[in-house]
Amino acid sequence: MTLLDNRQLLEEKDILISDYSEMTPDPQGALFFWLGNASLLVYNVVINAIDIYIHLSHRKSVGNDLARAYNFPCSLIALVLCFIKIPNQKILFIISLLVLFFDLLAFPLLIIIPMSESVVYWGTIAAITVSGVFSSIIMSGSFAVSTQFADETAGFISAGNGLCGILAAVARIITKGLFSSESQLKISSIVYFALAALTILGTLIFFILKLRNPDISNRFIFNSYQKENTAFISQIFTTLKSIWLLWIAEALTYFITLIIFPGYVCSGPEGPLKSWTPVLITTVFCIFDFIGRFVASKFIWPSLNMSPLASVFRIIFIPLEIISIQKIVNFREPWFTLALQIPFALTNGYVGTILMIYGSNHPDLDSEKKKLAGYLMTFAINVGIIIAMFLTFILPKPSI
Repeated sequence: MTLLDNRQLLEEKDILISDYSEMTPDPQGALFFWLGNASLLVYNVVINAIDIYIHLSHRKSVGNDLARAYNFPCSLIALVLCFIKIPNQKILFIISLLVLFFDLLAFPLLIIIPMSESVVYWGTIAAITVSGVFSSIIMSGSFAVSTQFADETAGFISAGNGLCGILAAVARIITKGLFSSESQLKISSIVYFALAALTILGTLIFFILKLRNPDISNRFIFNSYQKENTAFISQIFTTLKSIWLLWIAEALTYFITLIIFPGYVCSGPEGPLKSWTPVLITTVFCIFDFIGRFVASKFIWPSLNMSPLASVFRIIFIPLEIISIQKIVNFREPWFTLALQIPFALTNGYVGTILMIYGSNHPDLDSEKKKLAGYLMTFAINVGIIIAMFLTFILPKPSI
C-alpha cells in the first residue's frame, strides 16, 4: 500500500468520524441539567418558603394562591411558544435568566422593607407571576433545543427540574434552622433568596461560556418551521397525531400532582411538627421527585406504548390524600402525608420524565417536528397544571 493510499484512508476515516459526531451529538448534560434547574428554581424557592408566607399573610391557602399566580402565566406562555417562531433562542435564554435573577432579589425586599400585609401579599403574587412567564420560556425552549442534541438530553433537563426542588428545600431547612426566631425572619429570607439568585447567576455565566462553542451555539438557532402559517398549523396537528397519547398522559401526570401539591397537602393538620410540617412535606417531595427524574434519565421503562398507563395508575394518590387529610379515616396526620410523598414524588418525577423523553424524541418525527414536539409536551405539563389550579377551588378545606 502506497503513502498516497494511506493518506486517503486516513481522510476517509476522519470524514466518517465527523459524520458520526454530527449524527450523535454530545448531550451536553451539564448545560441542560442547569437550565432545567433554573427553569423551576424560582417556583420551588417560593413554595419551599411557604411557612414564611403563611406567617406573613395569615392565609393558610397562600400555597394555592402562589401556585396559581405562577402556573397561569406559565401555561399561557407555553401555549404561545407553540405558535410563535423565535429563531434566536440564545438571546431569549439570556434575557430570561437575567429577569429571573432580578426577580429573585424582589422577594426578600418585599419581606425586609416595612410595608402592609396586603402590599407584601400582592407584591409577592406579582413577582411570582413574572417568574412564571420567563421560567416557561426557559423550560419550553430547553426541551425544544434538546431535540438537536442526543436523545437523553431531555432526561438531563428533567433531572435539573428535580434538583431545584432539593436545593430549595435544603436551603430552607438550613436557613430556618439557623434563623428560627421570628425576629430573625428577615435575615433568613435574605440568605435564602440570595442563594437562589446566585444559582441563577451562575447558570447564566455557565450558559454564556458554553455558547463560545460554535457547535453548541448554532444549535440554539432555529430555522422557521414553515413559511406559511397554515402549513405550520398543519405541522402541529401532524406532530400531535404521533404524540397525542403521550401528550394526554403528561398532562394527567402533572394534573394529579398539582391538584393536591403543594397547597392541599401543606395546609393539612400540622400535628407535633407545627410550622415545620409544610417545610418537611415539600422537602420529602422534592428529594424523591429528583430521584425519580434522575433514574428516568438513566433507565426508561415501560415501553413507549405502555408508558401512558403509568400516569393513569397515579390517580390513586388523590383519594388517599383526601381521605387522610379530611380525617375520613385516621391515618395519623401529618405522618401519613409525609410517607405518601415518597411514592407520590417518585412517580411524578419518573413518569413525567419518561413521557417527555418519548414525546419529544418520538421515532415517527423528523428533526423539525421534534423541536415542535418539545414545545407541545411542555405545554401538556402546563395544561395539566392549569386544570388542576382551577379544580383546587372545589377541594374541601382540610380538617385541622
